[in-house]
Amino acid sequence: MRMRSELALGLLLGLAILLCGCALLNPSPVARFEVAPVVVYARETVTFDASSSYSGQSIVSYTWEFEDGEVASGLKVSHIYTEPGRYLVTLHVKDAGGRNAWVSDEILVYLRSGSEIFFEDFSSGTQALADWKLDPAWASTTEGKIENLSGVHGFVLHIDSGMDRWHRRTTAVKVPPLRFGQMLVISCQVMTSHTQDAHTFFIFPGRKSLDSLAGSLPYFVYTSAGEGAYLREPDKYGGDVGHPLSFKPGVYLWYTYKFVFSSEGYRFYVNDVCYASGAIFESFTDSSDWLILLGDESHAEACNAYFDNIRMWIEE
Repeated sequence: MRMRSELALGLLLGLAILLCGCALLNPSPVARFEVAPVVVYARETVTFDASSSYSGQSIVSYTWEFEDGEVASGLKVSHIYTEPGRYLVTLHVKDAGGRNAWVSDEILVYLRSGSEIFFEDFSSGTQALADWKLDPAWASTTEGKIENLSGVHGFVLHIDSGMDRWHRRTTAVKVPPLRFGQMLVISCQVMTSHTQDAHTFFIFPGRKSLDSLAGSLPYFVYTSAGEGAYLREPDKYGGDVGHPLSFKPGVYLWYTYKFVFSSEGYRFYVNDVCYASGAIFESFTDSSDWLILLGDESHAEACNAYFDNIRMWIEE
């Protein structure tokens, strides 16, 4: 009896060794891939290489999914992302034994420095006005219009609101992820007709919601009732902190207001003179949706200002 038990145990042990040896000699497939170049830009060719994938048997198929709706097959494939953003890339492999494996990885696609994200000069007239949606709360449609000024500016947006109501115009923009060293720049030209007797205007380069300041980017506001110009920093909870600026816009003069944002913070300029800087909560490591907001939101002051040449681009 003891001999039979030892024999059975030996057979089981031998079978286990045999099976283990077969598994070692014929391992299951493993999917792997490399990407070149390391930094990926929209509208430029990217190469995906699955040469590092392996199996105990020859791999007979490589299938790629790029999340932008495109698929490809082959050991090495090329792809072009038309838009910046975060994309999931999935590689499926199959070996001669019919065994499958897959792997996924995220790819961040950037825009080259110098790329323009948004530009508005209101040259399309009434269509431009339609592109800047009016917040109907406390607003009159007749107080915002496209006017054709003589001189270099031509068509501009004129907001002329009463003291007892506000006028807010917005347009939506999608900001791409910024790689290390890149900056998001937003500029806007403004000319005011009044800067006294309870007049105001603001420029929001990036507002998260019309209903709250929470999560928005620093913005500029001029208020004669508040005794001057301010750069205001919203917090995460819907409040903000105002920093008075040593600047006052003149009447019937055009000024270029510029905001520069990066993972390190922000800087604010008027006619290329820096008036404020500080930290921000937004890292811009992923694509994000924003509203550019112009006009005023005061029930105690009026707005009489012209807006033109609103531009957003990437620098470094």
